[in-house]
Amino acid sequence: MTIEFQHAANQRFAVHRLAMEYRDAGISIVPIRLDGSKEPALDSWKPYQSRIANDDELSEWFLHGCHGVGLVCGLISGGLEVLDFDDGRLFEPWRQQVKSIVERLPVVETGSGGWHVLFRSNEIGGNIKIASDPQRREKKTLIETKGEGGLIVAEGNPCAVHKSGLPYVQYSGPYLPQIPRITPDERCELWRAARKFDLRGAAFTRKLSEKYTRTTVAHSGSVHPVVTAFNNQTDWESILHPAGWTCRDGIHWTRPGKLHGTSAKVVTADDGSELLTVFSGNAGPLSPDGSHRTLSKFKAWALLSFDGDDRAAFKAASQEVTA
Repeated sequence: MTIEFQHAANQRFAVHRLAMEYRDAGISIVPIRLDGSKEPALDSWKPYQSRIANDDELSEWFLHGCHGVGLVCGLISGGLEVLDFDDGRLFEPWRQQVKSIVERLPVVETGSGGWHVLFRSNEIGGNIKIASDPQRREKKTLIETKGEGGLIVAEGNPCAVHKSGLPYVQYSGPYLPQIPRITPDERCELWRAARKFDLRGAAFTRKLSEKYTRTTVAHSGSVHPVVTAFNNQTDWESILHPAGWTCRDGIHWTRPGKLHGTSAKVVTADDGSELLTVFSGNAGPLSPDGSHRTLSKFKAWALLSFDGDDRAAFKAASQEVTA
């Protein structure tokens, strides 16, 4: 085995591990080209704006192929939004205005000398140019957001993802892939501070303010007290183990018929309830159409024990729990 071959193999394993870490943190992943373009290495990456890739897809992209890791922003990744400083000189004066918020967030220096500030929020937008300089001949955009429909390069990728040949390096904040959630008010503070650098005039600024919250992350909504009690009083082991699912840590679950790998992961919703995010397209009743799903304990129980009959599951739950 040549040194070059071993180096390439080591890189593929490292990138695959990076992709798994982000995916297991609830972030949708797509492969990107290692030609400096930062472009997705897929004919279309739109499907991954509504579902998270499974283990087989990650293996195909990163173990059998040679790609970098792209992070899909938006609802699918738990309300992930990124402030992208194309003009890196603006980052520090902006940070000084909102220091108490930014110090809690991951900050990444990009290959071009710009900056990414990553956060999750219940209210997010699309891809919006917050600050621009129309007098510039090139690179008129100063600060923009990447939200619903957006894609960024993950920190930790091979240097070849960017044309500069320089790496994306985390500068401060909690270690990725940890991405904290901030309040809508805190998000607006970040936006307002960035807007101060905009040079397009007051009329455009008023129009921009209307775009603060275009999309809202789905809430659990109102549920019957019996269902709420079931979700609070029942553990995932009693739901998943009888159906053949296995787990190594109470969080990462492996589907029946598979010995290892994460087929689903327990996550905590904003209201404190536990949800099961199913990655595998071969998860049987938990993914009948082969797509990514997020399920409450009651819904998972209904699918596994009552063939999806919510009414029958509700009747049984009424006899088991104390509402």
